[in-house]
Amino acid sequence: MSILLQKSGFNFDSAQLLIKNNYYAPSIHCFYYSCLQKLLHILYHKLQKSETELILLQNNSAKGSHEIAINEVYKSFESNKSLAREFVSLMNQLKKLRVEADYKEVEILIDKSQKAKNAVIEVNDILKQIFKV
Repeated sequence: MSILLQKSGFNFDSAQLLIKNNYYAPSIHCFYYSCLQKLLHILYHKLQKSETELILLQNNSAKGSHEIAINEVYKSFESNKSLAREFVSLMNQLKKLRVEADYKEVEILIDKSQKAKNAVIEVNDILKQIFKV
């Protein structure tokens, strides 16, 4: 198991512990990064991209590192465009929830934590279908 895949599992488990203890905003942060770490694992180990390649992509575009990771994984969904669209939609939901949880002055309750958890579970199901992870 790669270190990133292990970290992804740790973040997912941590998010569940945070929810159990009523820490909803940081649970969303952990759910999001669990997903991002799994995407990085896929990029490095399944799609054979290097960290340097991803940095160059980022330097040559106006996109951030997270958006680059999402887009690079998305581009590899050649055989299933409907799953690709669902993947991007779920990642956008997660990103929006994370920004709200981390940076906005709004209360985050269990419903948003559960929404983030469900989105991660759905993303993981899609990634299993496409990449067998």
